[in-house]
Amino acid sequence: FVLYVVVEMNKPKPLIWTATYLDGDKNPFGAFILAERLPDLFTNGWRKSRQTIYEAKDSEDNLLIITASFPPSETDMEVLFQKLNEGTDVLIAAKAFSYPFMDTLDFELNINFDLPSLQQSDTTEIVFGKERFSFNESLITAGFSLKDITVWQTLSQDIMNQPLLIKKYFGKGSLTLCSTPLLFT
Repeated sequence: FVLYVVVEMNKPKPLIWTATYLDGDKNPFGAFILAERLPDLFTNGWRKSRQTIYEAKDSEDNLLIITASFPPSETDMEVLFQKLNEGTDVLIAAKAFSYPFMDTLDFELNINFDLPSLQQSDTTEIVFGKERFSFNESLITAGFSLKDITVWQTLSQDIMNQPLLIKKYFGKGSLTLCSTPLLFT
């Protein structure tokens, strides 16, 4: 019995496959490693905050938002566009965006309802600049459909040329959207 208890206490904890996107989660779909590597990515420093967009209206910090769903309120959208025009750079990674947000920015999401078949490859390539990264195809749930491709710049796409990362300039700032937040986990 003692041996059983010792073995149970020392066996590895099972992996939790729930996508949380939280900076403290070390599970496969948490953002612990991203939070640890942010100082390397942003040489001028960064500050972690749990503020809403409205609460961050007086901050001069750039915004990085990683979430499953991004449904900003009307007030949050006003503050967001004000911050963008003043020079804030914003990156929002979400699997879903609210209709008012998509309508305002003139884009749609192409939701991937296809289940992977046995004939399909289980990985796809994500193109970012000149680099190509392999990514599990079943984790890419949506891509962007741009109504006006002259307004948005495509920064990354899957192998089928479906935009996954797009950018648009507003005043002195820029808004970057990603349809696959799991890329940051």
